[in-house]
Amino acid sequence: MSTPCDRSARQTGSGFPQNAANVPGGLTTAATRRSIVAPPLSNGVKAPSGRLGFTLMEIMVVVGIIGLIMAMGVPTLYHMLHREGFGKTVTDVMELCSAARAQAILQGVTTEVVFHPGERQCELGAGVETSARQTGAPKNSPHTVALGDDLSIEMLDVNLLEYKNAPIARVHFFPNGTSDEMTLIMRSGVEWRRISLDITTGLASLDSDPSHWR
Repeated sequence: MSTPCDRSARQTGSGFPQNAANVPGGLTTAATRRSIVAPPLSNGVKAPSGRLGFTLMEIMVVVGIIGLIMAMGVPTLYHMLHREGFGKTVTDVMELCSAARAQAILQGVTTEVVFHPGERQCELGAGVETSARQTGAPKNSPHTVALGDDLSIEMLDVNLLEYKNAPIARVHFFPNGTSDEMTLIMRSGVEWRRISLDITTGLASLDSDPSHWR
């Protein structure tokens, strides 16, 4: 003998018998069937009935995008942490000029930066002949800058005189903070850099736009 719940289940086409206490009249509706499949949570929000995870393809796409971003950022990060080549040479020359200026002011003596264009290097002096050969200073000492083989000196003017092809050029820094006039233009491939000294302050400035001096 069939019960009212069995008849209700057959009428609605569902295999789930309904509780008469929850379904008035023992009839089953679509809403009550959904409540049986996905019962409400404690806060009244129903649990989702769709898929809850990511497919393998979606995960692979996300991992690929992350890898691409990291690959694009690694060279920039590397050059920030390890300055190399032309950029490092330019920075080292400017730091050498700053060191000569600071030494002149702090010690109250005239210092100089000595360029050896033929030997492709420059060094910090103290108003006397201070080449690496005479002092025994190694070529890459803190007070010596080696100019790379891929770099060419396009201009080396000191007090409006050209020293690009001279064996030696001296740039003086004085205790009152002033200096000689100097313009140094270097090129590596398609990159150009100009380092200039302000004679009134002895400070070095950098310009990377060739249209400003051509």
